[in-house]
Amino acid sequence: MTLYPEMFISIWHVAVLILGVIAWIAMVAGGYERKTVFKSTAGAFIAFYVIVTIPVAVATYDLKYTEQQMFESLQEHYERKMVDYSDPSELDKVVLSVGVFENRDGDYQMKVYAGNFSETLEFKGEVTVYFYDENDKKIKDETYEHISLKPGEKKEIDSFWGENQTGTYRYFFEEDVE
Repeated sequence: MTLYPEMFISIWHVAVLILGVIAWIAMVAGGYERKTVFKSTAGAFIAFYVIVTIPVAVATYDLKYTEQQMFESLQEHYERKMVDYSDPSELDKVVLSVGVFENRDGDYQMKVYAGNFSETLEFKGEVTVYFYDENDKKIKDETYEHISLKPGEKKEIDSFWGENQTGTYRYFFEEDVE
């Protein structure tokens, strides 16, 4: 299991500070001795930190794992694409990948990621994606406008829920003409 810094320090951990301060104020207001206040407040901080960190770590791990899988998929698509082209243009260095991830309830989340593998040129334009079922019947098409990818950038451009995990997709990028 890969550990990410966001698992242990996040915006959600501000709640630990707030709850710890509330516990400290309550102990001081209750007239407890300094030693008792210190021990109890330290224990409260630790307990609150653990309580907050467990769900944050699980959610962060799921998000980071999904992102890592999609980045690897983009890399594979790019490498396959470069095998097909003897002299690729800069537009050929922009690729798209769609990943399907099942949640605990059995629903499927589709994630659409785009990556620019050019080292020098930024991509600005749109991408049209056609989604097909297992029988190669088009079930959906989507056009994402105003896509901007800096050289080397990879990012999520859409996420939606679907009914099944099988099928294929096709896509094409079109650069903005300025």
